[in-house]
Amino acid sequence: MLEAHVRIRRVGESPVEVGTTDSLGEVTFAGLLPGRYDITSLRLLNADETARINEADSALSGVNAAPRTSKRWPVAEAPS
Repeated sequence: MLEAHVRIRRVGESPVEVGTTDSLGEVTFAGLLPGRYDITSLRLLNADETARINEADSALSGVNAAPRTSKRWPVAEAPS
């Protein structure tokens, strides 16, 4: 999903890393330690998308790119 705001937080810790997906819909977080992470994402609608929303959904301003998810990276798979 292009230009989605992505937040990642290691479970049990408070620092949150944030990023925005690139033209391929990808985002990279360097230096993540192995462990379990909560990941959330949101993409705001552009003007054309907002204009196509029906009246019943007029308060909609963004889409959740994916439901909240958790991911565990073992040492060998930890992104760098």
